[in-house]
Amino acid sequence: MRYLALFTAIGLAAGCGQDRRPAPAAAEAPQGAEPAGEAAPSETVNDVPTVEGWQDWEEVSRERMFSEGHSDMWVEIYLAPEHVEAYLDEDADIPDDMILVKPQFQSETAEEPEDLTVMIRDEDTESGWTWAMYSPDGAQVMEAGQIQMCTACHAAAGEDMLFRELE
Repeated sequence: MRYLALFTAIGLAAGCGQDRRPAPAAAEAPQGAEPAGEAAPSETVNDVPTVEGWQDWEEVSRERMFSEGHSDMWVEIYLAPEHVEAYLDEDADIPDDMILVKPQFQSETAEEPEDLTVMIRDEDTESGWTWAMYSPDGAQVMEAGQIQMCTACHAAAGEDMLFRELE
């Protein structure tokens, strides 16, 4: 229930001026998708990879940043080490399996994230990315797909939909 309340707050909070409908609860997974929390042997849930262990990835944000687009939360950006160079080089091709994990915090000094927003590079999708909300440990996918609020905001970042201003 805590996540349903959180998603309702996220859906209603200020973002990029787009659709503010509450996100569906985890129990309302897309038709044909696996229920959240029941990972398949390939370490996927709802057809997206789990991101357990994201805390061991490389933080590319120089400091925690306030983000209106992330429902007035404070965010950091983490990438698997093999994707850092492509992220930092605006001229590099973005690998089709790149995953950005953005833990969302209630304050600049909060120690534990409330949840994770995740971008998964997937050139087979309309936006080139799958957008997802995860539990703080990265094990449970709460929502995934072409989330309109995410795609609308990140479209302003340019062709690759990545905001790279990290300071």
